[in-house]
Amino acid sequence: LGEVTGGDDVIGFTRGFLYAGAESIVSSLWKVSDAATNQLMQAFYEGLPEQGKSAALRQAQLALKGGFHDHPYYWAAFQLTGEYD
Repeated sequence: LGEVTGGDDVIGFTRGFLYAGAESIVSSLWKVSDAATNQLMQAFYEGLPEQGKSAALRQAQLALKGGFHDHPYYWAAFQLTGEYD
């Protein structure tokens, strides 16, 4: 959560991590349940070595969407910012 400035994105943790040198960040746009986040991140990290960041996140979101947490509230909040490969 951060301040929205004119013509700019939300200033918050994501930008802070990028300024600190992180190549990329997976973050959520709104508060999501811990259980859904846990499932999504496990699937993301399982797919990461073979698929790369953007494909692994997409597959993790699709897996969550196809399961118990099928409503977009649970999986659509997550975004990849920065280096996507």
